[in-house]
Amino acid sequence: MKIKNLEQANEALREMAELQRTLAGAEAALNGKIDSLKKASIEKAAPLQAKLTELEKAIQVYAEYNQGELFLDRKSVALSFGSFGFRSSTALKTMSKWTWEKVLSALKSLGGKGAVRGRKR
Repeated sequence: MKIKNLEQANEALREMAELQRTLAGAEAALNGKIDSLKKASIEKAAPLQAKLTELEKAIQVYAEYNQGELFLDRKSVALSFGSFGFRSSTALKTMSKWTWEKVLSALKSLGGKGAVRGRKR
């Protein structure tokens, strides 16, 4: 298209505005459909997510309860549909080396002298 005068330029601007409104309307309709699909998906997924969390917790409780038997010589158990493991964290290993004397000493050195009282023996 070749614009030859102001009247044609004005008509091109009118047509551009109309096209932009049409495009904006189509985009708004699309966004409305996307939003309703997202809402439906979230509502459908909620009970599935709850069941997944429940099963994960059940496996965790089973693993913790049977830790001595299941993880005596291995870190994970492989089954037909997946595996699960029991790892002891580094923080727990470090904490297990603490004694009450070390804890009290650390608290006192951090300025907690008013909160820590020792027993006289």
